[in-house]
Amino acid sequence: MSCEGTEPPPQLQQRNGAFRAPPPSPIATAQGIKSAGVNNEILSEFLEHTLRIPELNLPEPFIPFRDLPAFDLLSVRSRDQRRSTGRRLVQSAIEIGCFQVVNHGISRELTERAEEQSSRLFDLPVEKKQMIVRADRSRFGFEHIDVEGDDKVERNLSMQQTFWVDQYDNSMEKAIRNAWPEGFKNFSYAISEYSAALEKIASEVLELIYENLSLDPYNLKELLGADNSSLLCLYSHEGPYKSPSSGICHSHSHVLSVHHHKGPSSFYIYVDRGWTTFSLKPNTLVITMGNILRVWSNGLLKSVLGRAVTPGDKHFISMEFLYSPPSNICRYRSVGQLVKVSLVDQFLVTIILILLWNLFSCLRT
Repeated sequence: MSCEGTEPPPQLQQRNGAFRAPPPSPIATAQGIKSAGVNNEILSEFLEHTLRIPELNLPEPFIPFRDLPAFDLLSVRSRDQRRSTGRRLVQSAIEIGCFQVVNHGISRELTERAEEQSSRLFDLPVEKKQMIVRADRSRFGFEHIDVEGDDKVERNLSMQQTFWVDQYDNSMEKAIRNAWPEGFKNFSYAISEYSAALEKIASEVLELIYENLSLDPYNLKELLGADNSSLLCLYSHEGPYKSPSSGICHSHSHVLSVHHHKGPSSFYIYVDRGWTTFSLKPNTLVITMGNILRVWSNGLLKSVLGRAVTPGDKHFISMEFLYSPPSNICRYRSVGQLVKVSLVDQFLVTIILILLWNLFSCLRT
């Protein structure tokens, strides 16, 4: 009896979006190959609609609250307290991978000016933002643009906008100028000035790490690479968030990060496979160790991710400066050590050079 041209029975066809399990395919014979193919298609369609892995919304693992060490940069700049403060600072980087700094020297006026210009950037119309969208392999621009009809509640982070700033990319200046000619000058000046201040803080912290760890800084230079430069990431937060993980949106390799926050906020860090939270002191900067430092120290320094949050639906601006030093700085253990040569040492070096010169003169005669 031939099976050729046989259609699947009605009970196997779709009923209200559900599928019944099809019967075993008949043995593929010379006359039944077509029937076997039809049943295989039904089986594939059935498996596609039924074998779906359920989505599990598990709670974020949280570590109990811990106090975050705070260090006064004025004491670091003092010769009497520099060594003791530096040791405690590096110990915090080893244990939890972050700390906060006070008395950092950045004025409130400079900070507020950078925040104001960042807010104006995020308030641009959608059509102008789309002119500065971050392209593939680009290091500047908007990370995501809200378009009409987006369901913001279903996104990982309800209303977070992100803008990357690369001071070393000349094309960024042209792109922002074309999209925002009336505000480009003020934005560029405020962000450049604030980035320079954050970079100074980051270089001071890295210098302390050089001084207190017996590691070769030249290896850090090799890890950085030729195209690895510092970046500034601007965040605009508004509305409730689902989880701390939703605020982490970059994987840029960096040495360390300097985090700026405003208003009554908390700070989350991801460490030891879980999130821990702590409150911040007024007018502080949070320093987190980057993945390059972790590799450079052979895992001694702990690399962590961090983000600022604020209670309720309050809108606020935060910034993260992802610091990678210029390659010429990494040739030495410390920039500060280059100028910390005592007068006695200088005198001894001078005497040795004079003696060598006299010896060379005698040999020539």
